[in-house]
Amino acid sequence: NWYEASAYCRWLTRTQGGAQWLFSLPTEAEWEKAARGPDSFDYGLGSNVSDEEVRLYNWKKNPSAEVTVIGLEETRSRFSSNRYGLYHMSGNVAEWTATLSRAFNRDAPYKDDDGRNRDDAAERRVVRGGSWYSASVAILYLPYRETFQPEVSAPYLGFRIVAKPLP
Repeated sequence: NWYEASAYCRWLTRTQGGAQWLFSLPTEAEWEKAARGPDSFDYGLGSNVSDEEVRLYNWKKNPSAEVTVIGLEETRSRFSSNRYGLYHMSGNVAEWTATLSRAFNRDAPYKDDDGRNRDDAAERRVVRGGSWYSASVAILYLPYRETFQPEVSAPYLGFRIVAKPLP
């Protein structure tokens, strides 16, 4: 769940950060920039996903399929990374972000520093990227966002860690 993922990042900072690195869940903006890559793709590996390209994502059309989270070795041998070297930005597991669920639109644009990335709020958190369990390929669309209560735990939810140098 989100609490455990956040706690892991704090533990990692304490034990491995060496007063040089802060490990955290990515903000929604950081996640999207990493997912889109330098090409600003709409999906993890391109601007669209054809029927042939679906195999490039760890995604199943049948949500009743058994759990199919893919590990590191299999990922490197079967899947492609984006141009930042990141795998599974669409598919595999949907990923928790540090961001609280807040609506944004043209009149109220997203601002990374507006308090939506607080760790102390027990509110719904944004999840990005879709998973192997997503019933529709539309959920693999990078701008798609879901929200869950932070205590939700499921085999299709995971997280990615961001390392930031401390000042």
